[in-house]
Order: sequence, then structure tokens, then C-alpha cells
Amino acid sequence: METAKYVVVVFDLETNGLHREDSVLSCTAIKYAYTAEGRKTAELERFDRFYFAVEPENPEAIRINGLNRAVIRSRRAGKQWPEYFRDETDFQKFCEGVDLFVAHNIEFDAKFVSCVPREKRFCTMQRNVRHFGKYPKLSELARHFNIPYDSGKLHGSAYDAEITGLIFEKMAGGNLHGYF
Repeated sequence: METAKYVVVVFDLETNGLHREDSVLSCTAIKYAYTAEGRKTAELERFDRFYFAVEPENPEAIRINGLNRAVIRSRRAGKQWPEYFRDETDFQKFCEGVDLFVAHNIEFDAKFVSCVPREKRFCTMQRNVRHFGKYPKLSELARHFNIPYDSGKLHGSAYDAEITGLIFEKMAGGNLHGYF
């Protein structure tokens, strides 16, 4: 029986804009256990929450992610989450003891969170620049790695994190030694 050696978190954020000062509207992170040989053994835990924007809604961001105030309110129904991501403390706790953080365009997402150290970051987008000759979209990587996806679900943090996790698995190819 293989025992878990590494803890990897794949995460995605949807935001109310492109700047560090803009609000996080949704955050999904999936924590996986991997063996020393790079085999994923289990999904350990999931963090999936929605937050209101502090600033006025950004129509361009909402056009992309669909997270207007009404949608966020319905996704939060009955939950006791902080209203704003800036007040979130559970995500920091969720990230404790993680060996590697994976995201598509991790530099963008990491600027909104302080618990993702630079030396523990893996970016599926940046690692594929040479192959594509540009920064590839998540959908382009999914096609490249033969991962089925629904384009209508892209730009949802939960779906994007799941697709990014599958891309990371294909990229790692069962060998994580170079990533830690």
C-alpha cells in the first residue's frame, strides 16, 4: 500500500477585477494526497466558498464569471461564511502543511492570497508557454491533454480547479520529484 508523501492543493479564484485591490468572489481549493512516485492517492478535503464584492460590481468581470450579487447570495444561502474574502480565516488554515500549490495562472490568483509561498507554486499556464508559443487558456490545455471539458462551466472556480488538477496530473505524468 502506497502512503501519501505530498499534499498538493489545486485552487482557483474568481474575482471582481484584475487588480490586487479587487474582491475575490469565489474560492475553490482541492487538497490531494500524492505518493513520492507522483501517484494521486486521495482527495483529502475541499474548500469552496462565495463572497460579496466590497467595491461596486465590475460588469466586465461579471460578464466572464457570472457572479453578480444575486448569484452570490443564492450560493451562500444558509452558509455561515464571512461576507468578504478579506475576512476569511479558514482558507489560511486549509493551506497549512501543503507541499505544492497548483493553479492556472498562479501568479494572478496568488496575488489575492498571502498563504501561497512563491517557492511552492506550480503554474499550469506558464509551464506550457513553450509548447503553445503563448500563455495557453485552460481550455487549450484541456484539449492538448485530451481532458473533456464543458466550455459553459469554465470561469467557475470549482470547475476550473478540477480541470487544472487533471491537467497537473497529466503534466506530472506520475513523477513529482522535480516539483518539490
